[in-house]
Amino acid sequence: MKVLSCILGFITFLKIVLSQESEVPEKTCSLMFGYNSKYNYLCGNFKVDFDFNDADRDKILISCLDNANLLMFDYNTSSWFDREINYSKIQEYSIKNCDINAFTGFSAIFAILIVNSRSFTLSMTTKNVKLSKCNYFQRYENFTKFEIAASGNVLIKKKTFDNVTSLQTMIIRNNENVFLTRMKLENLNYLSLIDNKQLNFTNDVFQDMHSLQYLKMYSNNLESLNADLFHGLNQLKHLDLRDNNLIRISEMLFEKLHNLKQLNLDNNILNDIPEGLLKDCKNISEINLSNNFLTQLPENLFNGLENLSVINIYNNYLTILPPNLVKNLKSLSYFSINENKLEAVENNMFIDLKKLGIIDLSNNQMTNLSEEGNILGLSTHVEEIYLYNNKLEQISQDLFRNGKNLKIIQLQSNKLSKIPENLFVGLHLLKIVDLSDNILTELPRDLLADSIHLKEIRLANNRIKAVSGFFFQNCKVLSFLTLSNNRLESLPTYLFGNLRNLKELRLDSNNLTTLPVYLFIDLESLIALNLSNNCLNQLPEYIFRKLNYLQKLDLSYNQLVNVNERLFQTCKNLHYTNLEHNSISRCIIT
Repeated sequence: MKVLSCILGFITFLKIVLSQESEVPEKTCSLMFGYNSKYNYLCGNFKVDFDFNDADRDKILISCLDNANLLMFDYNTSSWFDREINYSKIQEYSIKNCDINAFTGFSAIFAILIVNSRSFTLSMTTKNVKLSKCNYFQRYENFTKFEIAASGNVLIKKKTFDNVTSLQTMIIRNNENVFLTRMKLENLNYLSLIDNKQLNFTNDVFQDMHSLQYLKMYSNNLESLNADLFHGLNQLKHLDLRDNNLIRISEMLFEKLHNLKQLNLDNNILNDIPEGLLKDCKNISEINLSNNFLTQLPENLFNGLENLSVINIYNNYLTILPPNLVKNLKSLSYFSINENKLEAVENNMFIDLKKLGIIDLSNNQMTNLSEEGNILGLSTHVEEIYLYNNKLEQISQDLFRNGKNLKIIQLQSNKLSKIPENLFVGLHLLKIVDLSDNILTELPRDLLADSIHLKEIRLANNRIKAVSGFFFQNCKVLSFLTLSNNRLESLPTYLFGNLRNLKELRLDSNNLTTLPVYLFIDLESLIALNLSNNCLNQLPEYIFRKLNYLQKLDLSYNQLVNVNERLFQTCKNLHYTNLEHNSISRCIIT
């Protein structure tokens, strides 16, 4: 009965289409589509590839017949009406111009596609698209998404979508020239206007989009925005304006956007931010001002934004931060101001920020953090701090005093010649430390005494001449260690004692001439060992005997003369050994 009913319904539909044949303008398009058809015929002046993303068929073949309106197809009735169709895409390559009349014949595809479907999507790719007031879209209750992509000139006139209450998503992307006027889309939730070479619109274009929550306008070469452009978007939560050419923005631009949660102004050419720009955005949680030309920030820019949790201001030209910039931001969890010109940070700047977990002050020009006390005002919740690539010459032993939850500390690429012995005292959760690329000559014996959970430490590219035999004694879970490119001439016998979880060890580019026979005896998990670019002329016969899991060994650029077979006898998993650039005259390996 169900199949019979479907067949009768379809016959009725055909009668309607045939009765209207005389009314169809010349060279318009009608398309009927059956899921199991081998061939479909597209009538009119369109020549298209139709990719339905159907797992049962890679490509649907479509032919072009001028001055015709009736389609022929083979179909299986049950699959025709029962299958839910959620997405279709129309791509065409030969249309020179497409105005609203081109959609006249599409009443057939609309009527069929919405049978038993939850949503209907129309996508177009053409050279020119011109849409004006019409009734074609109003009849389709499940018409939820509209997309125009990779086209030439796109013009959507006023009232084009009037009374189309079902439309929830509109995407206009990768077009040459786009001009939009006021559209009455009261239920539109998502609007994406992205990657258009030129985007123009009337100042009231968004006035009737009262339900809009997501607005993306990035990569459109926009240079300015009218002060009241977003007024009326009371439900807006996400606004993306990145990758444009905005020079300045009005203080009133975001007025009454009380529900705004995310604002992205990244990669514009802004050189100034109005002080009251965010005064109405009380619910904002994320803001991105990165990659602009900002030289200063208003002290009260973030005042009253109690829900603000993420601030990104990296890659600007800031030389100083207002003392109270982040004061009372009780929800702040991430603060990044790297790649600026900061020479100093206000004392106790981050004090009382109980939820602040990540601070990134890297790639600036700070020289001194040696004052007594908790100079940064770190709270106990901070887990990661990035201070690399500054010009730090001295740091206080109290710099991380309150950071009992610190897990990552990066101080590489500075000018540190000395590290305070108590710098990491009490940091029991520390997992990663990077002190590479400084000018350190020595390491305090008890620097890592409390670092019982340390997994990675980088000490490369310094001037370290010696390391205490007890330096790593408490680092029992350490998995990565590099002392590359220092000035080490010898190593204590039990320097790596207890490092049973160490997987990679780099000692390359030092001045080592000999190695203690028991140096690696506890490294039972070691996978990679680099001893290249030293002055080794011989190796103890059983130095590698406990390295059962060693896979990669680099001994290149040394002064080795003889290599005995017993050297690698227990290294059953060794599959890469580099002995290049030595003075080996005899190598016996069986």
